Amino acid sequence: MYRVFLDYIRQLAAAEDAAALQSALKIIAESYELPTFAYLLMPGTAKASAKLISTYPPRWTDHYLERGYERTDPIILRSVSDVRPFDWGPGIATNGDNQTKRFFNEAADFGIRCGFTIPLHDEYGFAAITFASDRWNPAFSDTTWENIHLLQFAAILFHAFARRRLGPPFLVNGAHLTPREYECLNLAAQGKSAWDISRILHISQHCAEFHLANVRAKLGVHSICQAIYHLGGLR
Repeated sequence: MYRVFLDYIRQLAAAEDAAALQSALKIIAESYELPTFAYLLMPGTAKASAKLISTYPPRWTDHYLERGYERTDPIILRSVSDVRPFDWGPGIATNGDNQTKRFFNEAADFGIRCGFTIPLHDEYGFAAITFASDRWNPAFSDTTWENIHLLQFAAILFHAFARRRLGPPFLVNGAHLTPREYECLNLAAQGKSAWDISRILHISQHCAEFHLANVRAKLGVHSICQAIYHLGGLR
């Protein structure tokens, strides 16, 4: 399993887009014989859209996003309010209200009848990874719960890399900042120097200075103090 995770981390680090990220997560899913998976990254702004990386049937994922189900999906709604992994199955479809029953019946038509979901919360928002199957069986349940810590670790790693690659930009006074640029600006607003920021974020001082320079350029200001002033325009 060590080599599996080493290969997984290497592919995550090299991933530049959603397709490459999906290939990396396949390494984990296949090593544990988990049939399908989906990673949903919720938007950081009202105008942004959710990001979905999955091996679910494309017809289902297209339908899911077109209907805006990421806002009403019972699994996602539970994940938003709970940090603990959980499994779910056919009982949800029969015990919920009409909207819940309709959602799970539609998902079942595409072979998604049960799963194991790992909520992912950070200072920027929320995401979740679900490993799903077309039927509940003891092997699926045993695999997920017996390996829960490793699956959580894999999910946290995936989210960290996916957030950097796919995360919606932060809008500050009309300028779109990357998550890292916003991190640096926010820390600067707390009185941290570029050296302090480098230590906190585990990056080089040069890298911190580079991100702060990008912030100044995007905001069209000459100093980081002027950039901090515009934090009030964050959306």
